[in-house]
Amino acid sequence: MTERVQDNRSERFGATDEDNPRFSLTAVKWGRLFGYLKPYWGRMTLAILAFPALIVRLLDSVTRSHELSSLNMLAGVLIGVFLCQAAFNFLQSYLLAFIGERIVLDLRTSLYGHLQELSLDFYAFRRWVIWSRDFPVM
Repeated sequence: MTERVQDNRSERFGATDEDNPRFSLTAVKWGRLFGYLKPYWGRMTLAILAFPALIVRLLDSVTRSHELSSLNMLAGVLIGVFLCQAAFNFLQSYLLAFIGERIVLDLRTSLYGHLQELSLDFYAFRRWVIWSRDFPVM
């Protein structure tokens, strides 16, 4: 039933499937998108490959020494690094959300305070202007 309602709305407002195409990866102009990345390709490569390269070197050094204790220590260090990274990512997300919500609260409080300071004549005039615009006097 919901499909029929949506189809009726599309017909009523003149929308067709051509107006709302489905998303596909082939529709994206990847060359244009990666053009924005071109000035930063070195940093992007470093960001993508630095950690795996470090892990490969550490594992290579551990497997050459044939000591299981160093492999266990490496595994523990990596788990600790991932846990610290998760904790800091959570903290960053929490703080950014908290700050964003506080900014919205401050803006709303400031707007409400400003509206409270306006005179009653302001609101009376505004009401008359809006009413006269919607219902012109003949």
